[in-house]
Amino acid sequence: MNGYAERAQAGPDAASTPATAQGERTETTRAGDARAGGKVAEGLTAEQLVELDKLKARDTEVRQHEAAHQGAGGAYAGSASFTFTRGPDGKRYATGGEVSVDSAPIPGKPDETIAKMRIIQQAALAPAEPSSQDRRVAAQAARAMLQAQSDLLQQQHAAQANAGDDGRQRARAADAYREGERISAG
Repeated sequence: MNGYAERAQAGPDAASTPATAQGERTETTRAGDARAGGKVAEGLTAEQLVELDKLKARDTEVRQHEAAHQGAGGAYAGSASFTFTRGPDGKRYATGGEVSVDSAPIPGKPDETIAKMRIIQQAALAPAEPSSQDRRVAAQAARAMLQAQSDLLQQQHAAQANAGDDGRQRARAADAYREGERISAG
């Protein structure tokens, strides 16, 4: 080690770990201090350590939640944005987040809109515990999907009607030709 020695103020709660060799660090810990990743979280009270644990757990939960939206949303999902809370250790922890999503129907293409809305609905419900906002987005996608299915049926009926009209026109043209042939022959 570099010979650095750190001493905390000794009080009635203090326990000391003596140095075992010259130049090794002497470490003093107080009751209520905790070890995080092998380092002493100095200067934090027991309440602050509990708060810190909650913030760390929330940060992990929020980041996983938003990553689930992004992963399932593919090209229709934007970047995640987070709201942060500063912990008692001075670091920022994500406590809220959102992923923007392109939920606009594809004009004139109800079949593509249906496929898009399925992806959006899956992305909204992708996290283990969807929020009420996630459920609203999924419901909006379901409504947009129903509208697109209705539009698709209308397009199909219109196409069938046009195909029927074309067939009738061809039949009339064939009849007129045959009638013209009959008149010319006679």
